[in-house]
Amino acid sequence: MAEEQMAEEQTPTNPPAGNQPGSNPPANSPPAGTPPGSASPGWLDSLPDDLKGHEALSTYKDKTPADVAKALIETSGKLKTALVAPGESATPEEKQAFNDSVRKMLGVPEKPEGYQLKLPEGITDKDPLLAAIVKDGHAKGMTTEQLQGAIDTFAATMSSFRSQQQAEGKKALETLWGAQFKENLDAALRGMNGLAKDAGVDPKEIKQLMNETGWGDNPVLARMFALAGKNYKEDSLKGSQGGGGSTPKSAAEVLYGSK
Repeated sequence: MAEEQMAEEQTPTNPPAGNQPGSNPPANSPPAGTPPGSASPGWLDSLPDDLKGHEALSTYKDKTPADVAKALIETSGKLKTALVAPGESATPEEKQAFNDSVRKMLGVPEKPEGYQLKLPEGITDKDPLLAAIVKDGHAKGMTTEQLQGAIDTFAATMSSFRSQQQAEGKKALETLWGAQFKENLDAALRGMNGLAKDAGVDPKEIKQLMNETGWGDNPVLARMFALAGKNYKEDSLKGSQGGGGSTPKSAAEVLYGSK
């Protein structure tokens, strides 16, 4: 009896199938010595043909299945907050809701008055042209940066055009009047101020109108003022000089602006 018990104790226990020395490892298992969590060479090859060759999986060829699962979870979270354009069958309300979301994401204010703009020199917030540009830009969904750029470009273009207009107008009068240019220009200023006073209008308002419209650069208008100025005395110039101890301005500065 004792001998049979000793024989049973000495009988070796068979190892689990697949782990016997010299046996082949299970399919798709990493080579011996591969650290846990490391990429399993060829794991993409175990997928069906229509998946393993897909371009979207090419970036994961050196990754582990756990890496792919993590990327899938991260992408799924991002998609929950992603804006998806409405399809052809979407209702007008759904399309409007999408547009509102896009505008909000881009920072477009709810109303045109909500833009925080830095107005270029020479443009005020009372300018009707500026109001029209802002209103149109808001309707088109322009961001503050885009609208600011449009206004800056407009202001620079108008400034360049006005400078060219002034130069051309002055050159035309210099050619026409020759040596009498300064004399006639003074007469034009007298005529402008004299007519303004006769009409009960502040000459400063006329000057502002000339600058805003560009009429002060018009040679035809300057010639008309010069003709009218021959009927007014020299002191009619005082209406455009400003009060106090300000430095008197020449007719050219009043009509064409300071350079």
